[in-house]
Amino acid sequence: MSFSQVVSVSGSSSVFKLVSTKSNGIIVTNLEDDKSTFISSRTQQITVLENIAIYRHHDETAPLAEVFIKMEELESGLPVPSHKESHDVLKSYATKILPDIDTVRVHYSDLKKLVKWYSILKKHSLLPKQEDLSATEETTS
Repeated sequence: MSFSQVVSVSGSSSVFKLVSTKSNGIIVTNLEDDKSTFISSRTQQITVLENIAIYRHHDETAPLAEVFIKMEELESGLPVPSHKESHDVLKSYATKILPDIDTVRVHYSDLKKLVKWYSILKKHSLLPKQEDLSATEETTS
């Protein structure tokens, strides 16, 4: 399984691996508790993590995969905080990872998800690699 098969579901702070698609939704497995479930596309918003980006200043964005790669590169000198840390701690961490992050449009809940998702993906060896990011850029250009 790869980073491109990991999804977020509205109303949940966890991440899921895509198992199968149906005409009215998807079947996913929660990466935290390994339970499979059906998610209706009529009642929930489903987003592939590859399509999520973090707001930066000047109306720019940074792809989530790029942010995760940066987090992993800096982890030895800059440990990833718990998602339960205070807003100030998470905000300080985020500005060290992405100095031009738009701290007005990126909310506390977004920062909590960022570090929680990173921890879950790292545990399951699903963090994106630089090669994956390069391959994605080549196919979109």
